[in-house]
Amino acid sequence: DGLLSLVARMFVAPGDAVVTSLGAYPTFNFHVAGVGGRLVAVPYENDRESLDALLAAVVREKAPLVYLSNPDNPMGSWWEAAEIIRFIEALPETTMLVLDEAYGELGPASALPPIDVSRPNVIRMRTFSKA
Repeated sequence: DGLLSLVARMFVAPGDAVVTSLGAYPTFNFHVAGVGGRLVAVPYENDRESLDALLAAVVREKAPLVYLSNPDNPMGSWWEAAEIIRFIEALPETTMLVLDEAYGELGPASALPPIDVSRPNVIRMRTFSKA
């Protein structure tokens, strides 16, 4: 949670839109609100986060930050690695992605994409407390 707080403080100015899903980790939402960010919550589509809707909201709002859980909690759904990579490549370079993989070990290995570490706009997060 401390890292999420730092990310919010580093990338969100008061009034900035931050894109997430309606079911996103509530503590992330608290950190965004704490720095004066404006949450733009995208509804689930077919019981999971919609990558296309998240991307559309990022572009529409000119969001500096977007939060995506994969695998998702609470739904237990996931996107395959190829779809996550497509999403990353479509993001504006000015938008930082927080890719929350806290439940990565509980989903299929095919859901965890290799990330090009030279991409400066992806922060990949995991935890020791879930698996």
